[in-house]
Amino acid sequence: MTVRRNPVLGAVMLVVAVLGATFGIVAAALGGRLVSQIETSVDDSLGVTNEAIATVTDTLDVTSQMVETVRSGLVTITGATGTLQSSLGDASQVLGNASDFTGGSLAEAIDTIDTSLPTIENIAGTIDDTLRLLSSTPFGPDYDPSVPFDEAIASLGDALAPLGSDLAELSTGLEQLATASDTMSQDLVTLMADVGALDTQLAEVAQLVDRYQTTAGDATELTIRSRADLASSAATTRWLVVALGLLFAAGQVVPAWLGLQLLRGERPSQDLDQRRREGPDDGPIGDGGGGRQQESEAGPPRQ
Repeated sequence: MTVRRNPVLGAVMLVVAVLGATFGIVAAALGGRLVSQIETSVDDSLGVTNEAIATVTDTLDVTSQMVETVRSGLVTITGATGTLQSSLGDASQVLGNASDFTGGSLAEAIDTIDTSLPTIENIAGTIDDTLRLLSSTPFGPDYDPSVPFDEAIASLGDALAPLGSDLAELSTGLEQLATASDTMSQDLVTLMADVGALDTQLAEVAQLVDRYQTTAGDATELTIRSRADLASSAATTRWLVVALGLLFAAGQVVPAWLGLQLLRGERPSQDLDQRRREGPDDGPIGDGGGGRQQESEAGPPRQ
């Protein structure tokens, strides 16, 4: 096929081909580099995310251990509190009974003894005088005590005198202690209820921490898979971008070839001379008007 020469259009086509090829090569290089940069950036982000998830996982592990430790301590506290509450309940009852005894039966007995001591003292004085009288007779017993009987009874009365008030104070103190023990026992019951509620809440926290640990483990696996998929996808994308750029550059062969054909094609005068030399079948040059018509269409011949 003969292409008519057109230097301007040929030069334009060559420039377009060169620019297209240059663009394709540059696009392939820059595209591959851009994909590598994006891969590095995303991979760094996934790495930081993985480290953050690892930190969260470690924190959750510590939290889980703390929750288990606290729950174990609460079990111990509940047992000790139950034992103490039972002991305080028993102590409150015993103290109440002791208060009733010291303030009631014992105090009444002491008062009775204290009331009877003057009579006993008088009797002891009589007995003491009788024994002294008998000791003065030739056949009487030898009676000379260092402390007379009546004085001993009097001393006993003096010793028992403040005992009534002391027992009253002791009874009051025991009653107050019994009330305090009963109050403390009730407080311990409330404390055990609160500890039970806290243990229930900690059990819920433990379940929540377990779910967080499972989620963190899934997130870690996801980041690992994402990094692996990213490397594979980035490599494929990189080769695809380079291939497209090179293919676009290779596609400029056609406009380059066309530009060269336009630069090297035949001139219009050579085409006209060739037509004049053709025979009657190919171009009726000797055919009067037809030949002149084609000559007029082709333009005046060059001199």
